[in-house]
Amino acid sequence: MILLLGGSGRLGRALLRARPGGFVAPSSGAVDLRDAGAVRTAMARWRPRIVLHAAGFTDVDGAASRRAEAFAVNGVGTGHVATACAALDVPLVFLSTDHVFDGRGGAPYAPEDPLAPVNAYAASKAEGERRVQASGCRAAIVRTAWLHGPDGEDFVGAMAARARRGPIWAVADQRGHPTPVDGLARWLLALCDDAPSQPWTTWHAAGTPAVDRATWLETVLPWATVRRTTTDRFPTPARRPRDARLDTSAADAAYGPIHWRDTRWHVLRENNTSDVSALAFAR
Repeated sequence: MILLLGGSGRLGRALLRARPGGFVAPSSGAVDLRDAGAVRTAMARWRPRIVLHAAGFTDVDGAASRRAEAFAVNGVGTGHVATACAALDVPLVFLSTDHVFDGRGGAPYAPEDPLAPVNAYAASKAEGERRVQASGCRAAIVRTAWLHGPDGEDFVGAMAARARRGPIWAVADQRGHPTPVDGLARWLLALCDDAPSQPWTTWHAAGTPAVDRATWLETVLPWATVRRTTTDRFPTPARRPRDARLDTSAADAAYGPIHWRDTRWHVLRENNTSDVSALAFAR
């Protein structure tokens, strides 16, 4: 049995769809990651064969003004989970982010490259990674990017709604990996199923191929008029990495690539407004 933390989130829902009945997925209220005792109690109660930690403070811009809260969940809370896993010798899979890199490297980042968090959210996730590694538990850190799925309301859905009213602007100087949650869920389950033999290491598992945001929108909204611009035109509270490409070759070879262009639910037809609610993009 897998203990899934973050089951109510977009990725968590995809995991539950992929393997109904394969998880114990307590709510965040039932297991407050900030409470070390609550985490220990949950682990002792369920005695899982593996913990899949997909919970966290995920509001990238909100973390700029709520840094302490982000660190309490993503950093300290993740440390509580890792410590409990180490005590019971339970493997841990921890979801992290491409934002732990500053995007100035000029080439895809390898899993072993040094971290340079680009914003408060990224710094809190990097702290979570550090605490996982310091705990001594058997852990796989999985960095991913640009999650999107069939059951959320976010960037692409909002852009599709705007595109029905006229041209939309999209930045062409941010490169990364659109990652369909259902594809990532499949990859993670393969990793968990291979837990007895897989190397406990850091993985880069994200959609392929890498692309800039404007090209991504042109692909998933083929009927829209997309006008290219730069990040400077749309300032946000949290800075995003300009070139957050990840070297996913090891992850692709181990458990199969995640092809974002192969997902069909995300292509919206111009006159089908009901499809907007079926589209999601995490950041």
